[in-house]
Amino acid sequence: MIGLTDENILANTIQSIKDLIYGGLTQRNMKSIRTCFVVTSMDSLDGDYPMYVPFNIPTNTVKVVTVYVSFTILPFRAYSKSAASSEQITTSSGGGSTTSSGGGATTSSGGGATVTSHAAYERGFPLATRIKSYIPHEDGYLIGDSGYGGPDAHGFSVTTPGHIHTVAIPSHYHYVYAHTHYVYPHTHTIPPHSHEINFGIYEVNKHPSITLYVSRDGGGTYPYRIGTYSSSQDFIEITQYVDTPGNKMLKFEATDLGRVSTQIEIKVDISK
Repeated sequence: MIGLTDENILANTIQSIKDLIYGGLTQRNMKSIRTCFVVTSMDSLDGDYPMYVPFNIPTNTVKVVTVYVSFTILPFRAYSKSAASSEQITTSSGGGSTTSSGGGATTSSGGGATVTSHAAYERGFPLATRIKSYIPHEDGYLIGDSGYGGPDAHGFSVTTPGHIHTVAIPSHYHYVYAHTHYVYPHTHTIPPHSHEINFGIYEVNKHPSITLYVSRDGGGTYPYRIGTYSSSQDFIEITQYVDTPGNKMLKFEATDLGRVSTQIEIKVDISK
């Protein structure tokens, strides 16, 4: 065993006196050492996938002094865009169209009609003389009547008996073609293929609300809901929920796409 020299003994004695006078902390008069450390994390999250942040309170901690959580809400960030591949896609397109129109139709006309004509003769019939003539016709007779007039006048009337005209329109179709031509039924097929990925930084800001939970058993359960926030927060104290040694966990839930940067400031007394 190597003994202390007189100089070392004197130096230790002087230091002990200074510690007593000025109240300084030394390994001799401390039962524990106070230490502070920070845990940082950053990740993306959305309505289906929360963000988890594990941290630890050292096993030789005799006292958890303070634990504060600060976080910043950031826009969601991606590092590439465009689909990497596509399956086969088949779509169909219709052909021509046909419209139909009704069958036959009948129209009729009836009743007699009389047409009267007068003309001058070189030699007329005596006054008050009526001359009637009967002209054969397939539907009967046409009756001619001279009427009354002077010796040089002759009146002539033609009477048409009642009859019916029939017009028949047969059943038929009208064809309507798009763009003045017939389009046959067909399909479009896009075979499997790949798209080139565009690498880069792409951000979208959805302004989600963030809810903070604390677990004191390393993430088995989350009995402590600290609060819901729509903006970044500083120094949320969670000391009372993590006041024992061991693994702990923070959980951040979001209402939409987002990204969170968080810092956990832990101050504890550790036994020497």
